[in-house]
Amino acid sequence: MRGVIESFGAWIIIGVVCMVNNCGCSGSFQYAPYSSKVPGLRVSLEYISGWKVQETRGDRGSSAHVIFIENSTGEEMQAFMSVTATPLGGADTPAFDLQSAAEDIVKKRSQFKGFSVISRSAGTLAGSATQELLLAYRGLNKLYRTDAELIPIKERIVLCLKGGTLYSFIYQSSERRFDAFNKAFNHVFTTLVFKTE
Repeated sequence: MRGVIESFGAWIIIGVVCMVNNCGCSGSFQYAPYSSKVPGLRVSLEYISGWKVQETRGDRGSSAHVIFIENSTGEEMQAFMSVTATPLGGADTPAFDLQSAAEDIVKKRSQFKGFSVISRSAGTLAGSATQELLLAYRGLNKLYRTDAELIPIKERIVLCLKGGTLYSFIYQSSERRFDAFNKAFNHVFTTLVFKTE
């Protein structure tokens, strides 16, 4: 009888380990290389292998954008990471301030229910100054669905000015799953290279 109980206990442990790995909670991901093709983005990095990748270009070349979307078919909100490059213009453009850009984002997001700024900090990325925000608010768990509900969302935003271009790095997920992919968002920065076209 004791052998059966020990065997059963071992199977429970194996089951828990498998569940943690399959739910993405282990923090160990496989990564794939990405190198921008859309003009103006000029980045290469590594993202979570298997996630969907979509590049877009704004009207009249106003910005370049790539989004990495969790490849999930479940009912859970899909996590995503994105990079947007917005050129700031020529000599007639007023002096740009990262703190003002961060304040603008805070002002826009403050319209969401349950909004709060969890943290705000300054730093550097590839030798350039950054502003980082960690925000919380309530958002829809499903887009374009009549059965959507408001759930707690966390969003991490890193702003960086590089060569006359504002780069916005964004990671968004449900609050419940935020920590699971935050490590992968950090990996983006350790593998990030700003390319010269």
